[in-house]
Amino acid sequence: MELFQKPKVLTVRGRDNNVIGIVKSANCADGVASGMIVLFSNPPPPLNETVYLIEYQVRDSKTGKKYVKCFKWLTEKQVEELNKRREEEEKRRALEETSKILNIPVDTLMRCLDLDIRMAVEVLGRETKRTVFGIGAGYWKCLLILLTHSKAIYIDVGTKVWAKIVDLPIDFDVHEAYSEKGVIVIDDAFEYFECREIAKALVKKGIPAVYYGGESGAKNSVTIVLPKDSELFKRLLAIKQTNMPIDIKKLVYLEVLGISKKEVAISD
Repeated sequence: MELFQKPKVLTVRGRDNNVIGIVKSANCADGVASGMIVLFSNPPPPLNETVYLIEYQVRDSKTGKKYVKCFKWLTEKQVEELNKRREEEEKRRALEETSKILNIPVDTLMRCLDLDIRMAVEVLGRETKRTVFGIGAGYWKCLLILLTHSKAIYIDVGTKVWAKIVDLPIDFDVHEAYSEKGVIVIDDAFEYFECREIAKALVKKGIPAVYYGGESGAKNSVTIVLPKDSELFKRLLAIKQTNMPIDIKKLVYLEVLGISKKEVAISD
């Protein structure tokens, strides 16, 4: 059980001038409920202090009423500090594993994640020599670092930090991108489900891709990574810059990508 999920108690003065507690919030599954009296083993916590019960036992009084006997407690501040320390350790562990995969020092990775999203994407891309996608605001950010055409590391930085290897394609809203190759975003022709199927087809062909959309107001897109000097990159860019009816544009895109209408469920 998380420390913050332990019974929360406010200390008050008891009848015998001793310090007792009153349970303010608790997980009733272990028998502790709000309003129960808490008796502390020595030393008791200070008066008018909010504490969490760490080691305790529910007992019956001589009158048959339930009360809590507490053997170990922590103040709210102590719990906050312990949780912060644990989160830092978890963050360090997650980033150490990630830095090994990316072959960069963990301190370099941590410094990158402290930057704003645009700089984080660029610096991480240069350090790893990999394609990096990102989205974020303030302290929160998500990064996608491509390992192969079908694998990537997904890093989520918020109140906690976690990282995992994911299969491509995934649903990812690319706001920032860095690549030593070319990155092209097709966002002017396809529905969300079509973007998803196109991305799947491209990954099967060995071409890294992610997709996004589906939400109200979101722009449907498929983001593709290709060599800048490749014929395919140049042709896709030319199509995007061309003004033509959407139905025609869809077919042209698919023909150039070598994807059939059946693969993306577009009917004749």
